[in-house]
Amino acid sequence: MTINETTLIELRNFILNETKYCTGPTIMTFFSRFGYYDNYFVNPFYDRHGNKWEYCLFRLRELNHQNRIKDVLLEAFNPIDFIDNYDELDRMILNFNK
Repeated sequence: MTINETTLIELRNFILNETKYCTGPTIMTFFSRFGYYDNYFVNPFYDRHGNKWEYCLFRLRELNHQNRIKDVLLEAFNPIDFIDNYDELDRMILNFNK
C-alpha cells in the first residue's frame, strides 16, 4: 500500500499536530519503531532535514516507498494512545479520511 504526496503531507500534519509525537525528539521516538534511530540533537540531523516537519515528511516518503505506510497508519492511530478517549480517536480518523 502506498499513498500520494498530498495524503503524506496530511499524515505528517496529523502526526505532528494531533499525536503525542509533536516535538522533534518525540518524532524520533515514533520513527525509531520503524528502524530509524536518528538523534535529534546531533548536528547532521539539522544539516539533512532542517526541522521536524521536513524530517517527518522525509521519513514518511521513505516508508511509503517501502510499502510500510500501513504500519505507520496503525501506529499513528494506535488505540492504546486514546485509551481514555475513544471518541477522540474516532474523530481523528474521520477527519483524516476526509
